[in-house]
Amino acid sequence: MMAICGALWLLTTVAPRLTGVLELVPDLALHQPWRLLTGGFLYLGGSLLDISLGLLTIWIVGQAIEPAMGRRDFLLLYLLSLLGGSAAAVLWSRASHGSLLVSGASAAIWGMFGVLVTLRPKGWSKESTSGLWVLVGLNVLYVILIPTIAWQVKLGGFLIGLAAGVLVRTRGRAGRSTRALWLLLVPIVLALGVAALP
Repeated sequence: MMAICGALWLLTTVAPRLTGVLELVPDLALHQPWRLLTGGFLYLGGSLLDISLGLLTIWIVGQAIEPAMGRRDFLLLYLLSLLGGSAAAVLWSRASHGSLLVSGASAAIWGMFGVLVTLRPKGWSKESTSGLWVLVGLNVLYVILIPTIAWQVKLGGFLIGLAAGVLVRTRGRAGRSTRALWLLLVPIVLALGVAALP
């Protein structure tokens, strides 16, 4: 996931016109559905700081969660969180008749935060996860202090992450929850269906 984000950042820095085809534009997403996924891999504006912080967060939180979930379920969580965040952005944009600037993997990152809240695997102590909670706190502060950030995307990803954490926790050991995680497509499709209504 980090490699895809990094590669697309480099590619769109060199060829910025590609951004217009891949970015999540809520008004276009229902007719060009690939944007629901590809938008979560783009970092608009070309800021090295933004992408560095995003990739660092994915690395730190991902290392904590992936062993508890298993590689396949972690990948599924990541992609479903991206879709959940995109669906929330599209639904909000259609309902409010406004526009959102959506950029980066924040929905997936907040999906991982949701898993942190609900999963809490065995062996995790307050001391071992204190750095993760500081990271979560900084991200919350970032959303509060910068009003142009699309909080709707983060909320959608977070809700999917909360649900994913519950599903994984009830299924027991890593790798046993893949089929259950696919159920999280239901609220995503419902949100997009409501957004598509005239």
